[in-house]
Amino acid sequence: MRSIHSSKEYPSPKNYFGIPILSTQTELALRTLSQWQCFFINDKRFNNVWVSNFGSGLNNFINSIKWILKALNNKYDLIIDFQTNDRSRIFLSILRIFFQYPKLSIGNHFVFPYTIKIKNNIKINQPFFRLKRTIGALNILPSRNDPKIIVPKKSEYTINDLLKKSNLMNKKFVIFIPGSSKSNKLKRWGHKKFIQLSILLDNDFKIILVGGPDDINECKKISNSNSKIYNFCNKINLIDLIPFFKKANYIIANDTGPTHLTACSNTKVIQITGPTNPYKVKPFGENIISIQPDLECKNCYQKVCTHHSCMQSISPEYIHNLIMKI
Repeated sequence: MRSIHSSKEYPSPKNYFGIPILSTQTELALRTLSQWQCFFINDKRFNNVWVSNFGSGLNNFINSIKWILKALNNKYDLIIDFQTNDRSRIFLSILRIFFQYPKLSIGNHFVFPYTIKIKNNIKINQPFFRLKRTIGALNILPSRNDPKIIVPKKSEYTINDLLKKSNLMNKKFVIFIPGSSKSNKLKRWGHKKFIQLSILLDNDFKIILVGGPDDINECKKISNSNSKIYNFCNKINLIDLIPFFKKANYIIANDTGPTHLTACSNTKVIQITGPTNPYKVKPFGENIISIQPDLECKNCYQKVCTHHSCMQSISPEYIHNLIMKI
């Protein structure tokens, strides 16, 4: 078993030459998926936040065309591709080949179709530092060394109200994030493991479950095992999770989207990984531990497995002992 603690694995990006610093008059637009839009609505740094979801089949094709047309119509001077995946590179390649647009573009590594080169070729796994290096290539140095999401006061009121109604105010509680997307079920530790852990923690903490639509059945199996478990799965908005995480004593989570929001809290977090590389998926923060069994098949990133040894070999007793040590 190995535990990944440090968030100081990589140096902060340095200034690079040849690219002018963006003006304070620059208008910034952000493209994101609909479920993440709530994090940027209150962020006045962005002049425009536009959403594009892709789906599958015909919807995927139609929404891809809309993405390309949207980019063309807005005539951006610079496109920063923080995702740098196959989809975004294909879109930008189409724009470059057929429309010679945009003239300036940058990704997390220098390949076609990007026009701005990142001069520092040191391999960086941690996403936060990788993104810092990308904007560092534009001579933009972040003023912070930690992620920040602007949370409206309404979210704090919503969580306080939820805790009061559930008689959890001033109570010690542990949050479980036991789900994952339906297409990545191998990233789940499993409801049986979470049930066993809830039994071990029962005398010391209240247990709360959170997750999204894909996690409803998994959370239901856990909550059905004990009537004292609070099942808030699919009942809390993503933006509201941030003040909620801040009030927890501990968070036990799989490698899934909401887990990365724990980086905005100081709460102690244990992230359970197996098929994914903890050096790549660990949320930013000294308060977060990412654990993984030291197996030959670790970091396989497979969607199907006959034994699931990486997750099955992590025992609830091991997690419980970690909590007690923390």
